[in-house]
Amino acid sequence: APHCPPPRLPRRRMARRLPSLSFGSGESAGSLFAVAGARKAALARGTEAHAAYERIEWIAAVDAKTDLERALVRPDGQVTLWRERQFEVCADGAWTSGRFDRVVITGTGASRRAVIYDFKTNAKRARESADGFAVRMVEDYRGQMAAYRRALVALTGIPAENVTAILLLEATAAAVSV
Repeated sequence: APHCPPPRLPRRRMARRLPSLSFGSGESAGSLFAVAGARKAALARGTEAHAAYERIEWIAAVDAKTDLERALVRPDGQVTLWRERQFEVCADGAWTSGRFDRVVITGTGASRRAVIYDFKTNAKRARESADGFAVRMVEDYRGQMAAYRRALVALTGIPAENVTAILLLEATAAAVSV
């Protein structure tokens, strides 16, 4: 009997999501026309800050003075730490690509929990309060962090209700839940 190739299934196109690029910028119209050098400098500061944070495994609890620093203290018990971990996930009809800045997974079995920490090096606006800045950052990055939560759930099997997301705001040294 002649060899018949297996039937080909129709290709399914998947939407591609890049969560870190899809947030609302929160920028003023004037800032869109800022000097290219200033924008490059801001990007360089962000890259340098992320590289510095990536090198931090844990901070001693006695040395942690701000909410941002307290987020970098090792929790008790069994802990898995991811730093600057890239991911690719196909779920919910979409292909999502990204990089987790920091993920802390605690517990075992059904009691596993995860916290996604995302460092933000955005500057506060002139006359913007720390609280106003935090609200703006949560609004701007809510979609990105939701996509990161979905990706982490798909990658680890940790139930969504056991995964939280926190923005670590360098400008104010705050840790803000999303």
